[in-house]
Amino acid sequence: MDSIIRRRCLAHLARSRILGLRYTSTTTTTTTPPSARPDLASSKTTSAVTAAPPPSKPKHVSAPKTEDITPPKPVDLQRYHISDPPTPVQQTFATRYFQAPSTPPIHLWTAAKFSTIPRSPYPEVCFVGRSNVGKSSLLNAVFGRPKEKIARVSSKAGHTKTLNAFGVGGVNRDTAAREPLKQLSSGALVVVDTPGYGFHSRQEWGPEINKFFEKRKQLRKVFILIDAVHGVKSRDLVLLQHFEDNGIPYQIILSKVDRIVMTDSKSPGAEKLTRLVKKLDKVYEEVDEQLRTLDQGQRPKKRDVLAASAEKQIKGLQGWGGGAKIGIEAVRWAVLKACGLDCDEQGNRRVVEGLEIQGEEEEDEEVVAWKPQRYGTK
Repeated sequence: MDSIIRRRCLAHLARSRILGLRYTSTTTTTTTPPSARPDLASSKTTSAVTAAPPPSKPKHVSAPKTEDITPPKPVDLQRYHISDPPTPVQQTFATRYFQAPSTPPIHLWTAAKFSTIPRSPYPEVCFVGRSNVGKSSLLNAVFGRPKEKIARVSSKAGHTKTLNAFGVGGVNRDTAAREPLKQLSSGALVVVDTPGYGFHSRQEWGPEINKFFEKRKQLRKVFILIDAVHGVKSRDLVLLQHFEDNGIPYQIILSKVDRIVMTDSKSPGAEKLTRLVKKLDKVYEEVDEQLRTLDQGQRPKKRDVLAASAEKQIKGLQGWGGGAKIGIEAVRWAVLKACGLDCDEQGNRRVVEGLEIQGEEEEDEEVVAWKPQRYGTK
């Protein structure tokens, strides 16, 4: 009896173990309750159900690098409304004309009165502006010899007290002993520096300078300097109106433009220069608005306006090489073009013929036969 009971117990125990193994193998294929095994629950759930991809982050668009920004060109600082800007070939031609080492500018004459100005067969331009606007400094930069200070410079307003003429573009070494005007060769021009008007300038010089503007027949154009920071003043408008009324050709130059496009001692990068040129655009708009009074209610007149600096140059940017101060190449080209001594796009200079003084026996000392003929290689 006992043996029968023992066998039944062993059989029951064996069945229980088999059933226990079956239960264990079955539950391992199911998901473990999260409360029991949280570490296994996450892994097993991901294997059974494909998890959704995490939301993609918005792509960050980086700002363009400074070196990727195309910097403004020197011509972008000028405003050409009625004439074409000079090409690189023409700018180089103008630079070589003024900076030729073999033909440095020479002082020709100084005059306090119009009647004492000598006769001349050469085309002339003159530079005018308010006292201390930077005429003499700009001329030294145009001559390409700022250290020599051919035109006298002073920080004191009203330093220039006479008309001072300088010959540019060729000196005949064989005639070095003659009077200065006869030292110039064919194709030369004369640049005249004038006393400043306004604060600390003398009133009696006004009539003499006006005589020069109105009666000097060699005069091709007047370059009037206006401070780029302070803008057009009432005395500037009076002089400009005088030019308009008397048909005197003139060219406006915004001087000291470095105070706008170079706010510190270092040359600006491409991005900063782009912002500063936009600031200069506003200055041009203000100047145009101030000049509308000259139109006297008529249709607004288009005028070329240049900008230059006698002190600063921009370095390290594409198109800003050559060592010239800001805007000086544009001023040089404007002077040559006014005198008819410019060149074509291929660099062929204009040939000057018939250069001689006529009517010396007459009292009218202003009759001059001067006429540029054509472009050529002569």
